[in-house]
Amino acid sequence: MAVSPGPGGAKFCCSTGTGACCTEVKDSSGTYVLGLPGVGIGVSSSGDFASNFLQSASSYEVPFPDFQTGASGAGDWNARYSAMYYSMTSTISGSTNMTAWEQTCGTGTTGGCSGVTPSGQYFCPVELAIAGTYPNARYFSLANYDEHYTNAQHIADFDIDAAATADTNPFLPPNDWAAATYVVPVSMGTVPGGLGGGNSTLSGCQITPAEQDNLLDGTQRHPAADWNTDVLGAPGTNFPPESHNADNPEHGNPSPAGSIHVRAYLSPKYACTGSVGSSLSCTLPSGSYFPNGSNVYTYFLVRDTYTGCAYTANYVSGEGNILATGTSTPVAPQFMAESTNWQDTTQMSYHLAATAWTPQLCYANGAPSVSAPFANMLAWTRTANHVAGQAPDDAYLSAPISTAVLQNVISGAACSYPSDGNGCAIRLRFKVPPMPNMPCAPGTNCPLPSASDLRYESLTFGYMPSSGGATSMLADIDGENPAVTGPDSYSIVSLADPAFTAAENANYYVTLIVNVNPNVTLPVGIAYGPGTSGGYTVASAPILQGAGPVQPLTNYLEPPQTQLHYYTAWVNTFSGGSADPYLVLDLTQFGDFWDTSSTTKPDPNSACSLNSTGAVVCTSPLILTLRSTMLGNDFTCSAFSVPYNAAEYTNYASSDGYSGGGFMGPYVPLVDYIAVGALTEAAQNGGCGTPGYAACPDALPPPPALQAGDLPSQGSCRQFPVSATGQSIFPLGNGASSSIQALFPVQYWPNTNPNGSGTQPPQLNCSSAGSGSAAFTPQMDFSATEFTTQAMISTEPGYGTPSPCSYEDTLSGGANSNPCIQVIKQEVQDSSQYQPPLPLTIVGAGFGYLSGLPWAGTSPPNVVVSDDDASHGGLNPWSTNGATGSLGNCQVYISDWTDSTISLLVGLPQSIENGAHTVLSPLTDMSPSSFFQVAPASTCPVARLDNINVTVTNPQQSANPPARWRRQPAS
Repeated sequence: MAVSPGPGGAKFCCSTGTGACCTEVKDSSGTYVLGLPGVGIGVSSSGDFASNFLQSASSYEVPFPDFQTGASGAGDWNARYSAMYYSMTSTISGSTNMTAWEQTCGTGTTGGCSGVTPSGQYFCPVELAIAGTYPNARYFSLANYDEHYTNAQHIADFDIDAAATADTNPFLPPNDWAAATYVVPVSMGTVPGGLGGGNSTLSGCQITPAEQDNLLDGTQRHPAADWNTDVLGAPGTNFPPESHNADNPEHGNPSPAGSIHVRAYLSPKYACTGSVGSSLSCTLPSGSYFPNGSNVYTYFLVRDTYTGCAYTANYVSGEGNILATGTSTPVAPQFMAESTNWQDTTQMSYHLAATAWTPQLCYANGAPSVSAPFANMLAWTRTANHVAGQAPDDAYLSAPISTAVLQNVISGAACSYPSDGNGCAIRLRFKVPPMPNMPCAPGTNCPLPSASDLRYESLTFGYMPSSGGATSMLADIDGENPAVTGPDSYSIVSLADPAFTAAENANYYVTLIVNVNPNVTLPVGIAYGPGTSGGYTVASAPILQGAGPVQPLTNYLEPPQTQLHYYTAWVNTFSGGSADPYLVLDLTQFGDFWDTSSTTKPDPNSACSLNSTGAVVCTSPLILTLRSTMLGNDFTCSAFSVPYNAAEYTNYASSDGYSGGGFMGPYVPLVDYIAVGALTEAAQNGGCGTPGYAACPDALPPPPALQAGDLPSQGSCRQFPVSATGQSIFPLGNGASSSIQALFPVQYWPNTNPNGSGTQPPQLNCSSAGSGSAAFTPQMDFSATEFTTQAMISTEPGYGTPSPCSYEDTLSGGANSNPCIQVIKQEVQDSSQYQPPLPLTIVGAGFGYLSGLPWAGTSPPNVVVSDDDASHGGLNPWSTNGATGSLGNCQVYISDWTDSTISLLVGLPQSIENGAHTVLSPLTDMSPSSFFQVAPASTCPVARLDNINVTVTNPQQSANPPARWRRQPAS
């Protein structure tokens, strides 16, 4: 490393050879405080990046914003997030940044370092480093979103190496939680140490135990969710009307901007003082280390990629103009806390449009009106594959209660029993999967178990206000993006799995009672507080962990957001007989659900309110969202088991004799509306509250304990339905198109939408038990790597009209007749170190549907990709089914699988470990370590002149002939 004088005698570290660059350093006299310490100045060569730069926050670390719930009040209120935004070469706001930065030093331009010697050298590129303390939470992750606000890279808690070799990751079993520091580098296109040949990183500036273990690549774009391969439209008239801005095989179109989101789910138990109704106050115990406002910090640092050292915080935020400060002509990469103009909002809107015109699927009508077995009032449906801002390890199901039904529940008209004056309650019954019992209170031990069915689960109640933005939660499902205009959804309250386990019976079943009637006086047994009736003694316990918030809030949109002196939820237990507990949630305590203080009638910022005549008016559906986080133990009954864009209910007839099942079996909430009086044991056995009997008393003994036969069979989990004759039942779409758009999550059972029978949004269209077929035979039209323009308006050679790509490819003599076929070998990235996997989109018909997505592993289900190694004379052919040797033992990542399109990545490395010897799964660690092989690829290599073969079988009818296809990668 050479040290050369610059303007005013300042020093520069300059590399030599290819990619030569200059790095500003601190002058030994201290006069020029320009950022990086010079060689031997302020850096201990015996230390590392963490010990040298994380010890003084005021010197090097720039803080993230305080942790909060969703910026717009959406998402899970048991979760906290913080985010920062970056821009490298984005032209959306006129910020060319990284290019300007790299062309400033030694190029003869005005200002900068035009006088530096040697001449012609520029500033070195920079890298982000995210640093902080592991939170004391159930779940924690860092995720990188590209300029489409879509997840491109992420790393989960237990995969993150601790920064100090003496520290241990508290999310690795059997470790108890203890404060430890992490550092996650985020590449802006250059990996430190790779400039000028060789590794130039200073010994005191290295991130240990290895640079790449925690590395995320901020230049990557998201996989799948690419409408360029859509061939359903007419040539030249594709919808969306603009091509998807995707990368190319040379990585020549990287994401120019993005954001880093840090998330933590579920705090330790709250501690409360004071009296209910007057002075109740609940807070997290001291030392909890759960991000709640500003008590747990996350920082970012800006690293020089030649030396690996950090710029000072002062240089980042001031002198160097690296941090965005509102300047009109930035000359450096930009990093800031919030951004509303670096994301490509046009492409974001087209993503939303592409999702909205994709039909939602239904296998069977689960409405009570058709007497379906285990009928469910709610049509639980999974999101589409693409969800803006989706947390990386989450799967979501949502279902609405329409405004008309909500009003009927409040009035009592929706009850299956006559009203006793207390109106109706919403009843949810479901089974709770085993989950960890952490985090626990400070000073106690509850390490993360080595395996569990799910890491986390929650149920959120929210609404979609009429005042704002797109009427879809998919624009920003957790409300974290300040660039999304208008409130797409608001969350009122979230209940997480500790609340469920506090109320589960011996069979792990829960009965949740939700009150929505503000005029009812809750009877003993449902109300909070002790009581006695009919030989039962009632005891109430508040939910102090898993209720977000623990105390109800006044209206979120109308500050001040005051906490009321009540508990959000509680468990009532009954002694003196065989009885289940009740988990009770009173929505009427929340101003977001019911607001009597508003002067606007009805109130647009509440789900329900009084109009000018005093009548109850609900202006928004009540939205229920079930979140499953981080699948484990091959658990087959979570939200991950539901195919994308499909309803959960299948009316599957299991081997134990039960019909009426679904992809989640007993683990999806079975919802009905029931008169409060009908909750009594007497009512359910033909007593009070039923026709011909008097109203039930104010004290409510509970019903008998829930048994397995009271809910759908677990044998239906992840099972596709078949007809009585054994034929597969094909799901029907709801007719969504570019002109009639589906608006997730507002979907209803067929002919049951009390808000009208129109097609906005279209209702579900469900198959019937007799609609089975044995003719689900795959047909493959083409397979392709990245298209940079839409296939139907492509200028690829051989393009013709009409609809040139919408037909089955012929394999006569190995010919490829469909002009949309293209397989292009992916070029290595980052100075020829990393070999990206081969992205393949398979287009055709009859592929069926796959549950359990996303999927990653070896020997992928129902699809085989092979390579004949023709480039080397066929010496080492490989296949992903392992039939032709070890070269095929790569991992495959399946992003999406529908009847007409399959999106996957082939060639991920296998058995990659981080510094703590944790085997990295691509499902929890989407990073260069787990997705890119070190070049040259050792498994599933692809070379020009090879022939790629793809075989697809239908998961529902695998005995039918598969679709086969062959193609040689383009040179």
